[in-house]
Amino acid sequence: MSFAEPIRLWLFMGLALVVAAYVLLQFRRRGDLLEFSDASLLDTVAPRIPGWRRHVTAVMFTCVIAALIVAFARPVTEAEVPRERAIVLLTIDTSLSMGADDVEPTRIGAAQQAAREFLDNAPPTIDIGLVSFDEIPVVHVSPTNNRRQVEAAINQLELGPFTNTGGAIAISLQTLDTALADLNVDPEAAPPAVIVLLSDGEPTIDDRPPIATAIAQAIDAQVAISTVAIGTPFGEVIIEDPP
Repeated sequence: MSFAEPIRLWLFMGLALVVAAYVLLQFRRRGDLLEFSDASLLDTVAPRIPGWRRHVTAVMFTCVIAALIVAFARPVTEAEVPRERAIVLLTIDTSLSMGADDVEPTRIGAAQQAAREFLDNAPPTIDIGLVSFDEIPVVHVSPTNNRRQVEAAINQLELGPFTNTGGAIAISLQTLDTALADLNVDPEAAPPAVIVLLSDGEPTIDDRPPIATAIAQAIDAQVAISTVAIGTPFGEVIIEDPP
């Protein structure tokens, strides 16, 4: 334990002087009593001497003053407490196959619902962002504690051709890196960062970068990737050719 205002502990010197004066006074009282009294008559004049009991009030007073001085010096201590702060980036697949209805109401609808439930249950100390990806990954919302902004972006997701998973991971890592840099904290004190990847399958386009390279980058950055599979093996979607 330490003190925020240690200089105030010098008040104990004043308390020590008061205690010393009290003790000296007790010895002087005893000396005066014996000087002006006949010791042989002392038991008759004062048969009941309170003894130590008459000092109880003084001792209690001293303890109270000592406690007040300690409190006045503002004692502080260090303790480790769990932190709930973190940065989570929701990375949602918006390829055309996410329109399949083998999951109620559709794959993309289920992904959006899962993302909204995550927003509702996540502690307010967690910053959340949103990235979508089909052929091209798009950063819709950088990590923020503004839940309404993220939810609005989730509701407006639209489907597009192809699935560029490697590019999505790479863009997500860049977004997290920027968010951590904006915190302006010591890297060792930075909150953990996580990518939550919601997708229904493997890449359908030559990723830029390849997915293996993107995963290696995530490992180097110590960013965990949690994957959520959407859909069943029997899902299908009809894609009409443009006129």
